[in-house]
Amino acid sequence: MLKKLLAILALMAATFSLTACSANEPALKEQTGMIIEDARLVFDSGTGSYMVMALITNRVDKTVIFTGASTPAAESVSLQKLADGKLEVLAEGIEIHVGQAVPFSNEKLQLRLVNETRPISAGEEIEFTFEFEGSEPKTVLLAVE
Repeated sequence: MLKKLLAILALMAATFSLTACSANEPALKEQTGMIIEDARLVFDSGTGSYMVMALITNRVDKTVIFTGASTPAAESVSLQKLADGKLEVLAEGIEIHVGQAVPFSNEKLQLRLVNETRPISAGEEIEFTFEFEGSEPKTVLLAVE
């Protein structure tokens, strides 16, 4: 009888500790679709233009093509690749395979605003839409740094 009681108490303690842990965990991140993380807009003083920093992860069940982006804050957004010190425009977009995470930064792949339609200030947020072939577009607010 004592062994049964101890087993029941151990099971109850394990249940309570699991419940307490899950209550303190942060909300789960979105697990499906095209995931946009760490997205922000930064000013590149070297080129005098704004560029998007973001990580795009494909959680769709097929390869998706990132075809470009748009924002009301600029006439267009240029998708570019830095190779051998030169920027090459990627008019055809880029493939993002299932599970692949693609970083946009100033190191290799870049998204640059072309001809801002209004002044942009640090601290504001601007609407930005990432466009895909094979998945729905994804609109997010980018913080301007």
